[in-house]
Amino acid sequence: MLALPLALAQPHIVGRADVIQYVPCFLGGIVAFHLLPRVSPRLPFYLLPISIVAIFIGFHLWDPMLRGWIPCLVLGLIIPLFHEVKTRWLRIGARTIAQYSYGIYLFHLIVIWLCFLRIEVPGPVRWLLFAALMVIAPFVAFHALERPLTLVGQELARRVALFPPTSASVSTFTPVAKAAQAVVQKLVPAANGRRPW
Repeated sequence: MLALPLALAQPHIVGRADVIQYVPCFLGGIVAFHLLPRVSPRLPFYLLPISIVAIFIGFHLWDPMLRGWIPCLVLGLIIPLFHEVKTRWLRIGARTIAQYSYGIYLFHLIVIWLCFLRIEVPGPVRWLLFAALMVIAPFVAFHALERPLTLVGQELARRVALFPPTSASVSTFTPVAKAAQAVVQKLVPAANGRRPW
């Protein structure tokens, strides 16, 4: 709840902390996550893309300050009202994008800067390079860093909280994750049924 007043007050207090304005953008996802198990879907899926377009057109016409958290919050409130998509290829595509979404989020600005500001190439080549890098960079980041280190984090959480082991075995870890796991084992030794602290 504190994120909204901070985002609204930030431009009037200090100009350099404009990152605060983006904090409420994540509220929509949090709201949707908490509403999904509590709200029964009533609307067909095909209305969701239409609603998204309508919300963002309305947002650009109505909000001159372009506070992006407003449409994000509205989307978070209405997403639980829609039934899930049944089309198989669309479900697979959405699952794939969701799997690599953090890498897409991290790399999109770097790739845009590289392809459209830094490298001098003809227009079609620029767009092909952009498309290729937006697939390759998140894919490599997920399999080389994000997934292995997520497994290490799960192992650390299991050791600290003394949870039973997960289905992800150590044999699936890449070399990066094995090295990180060795550090974790030294920092948080197994306590033979007792908490390590």
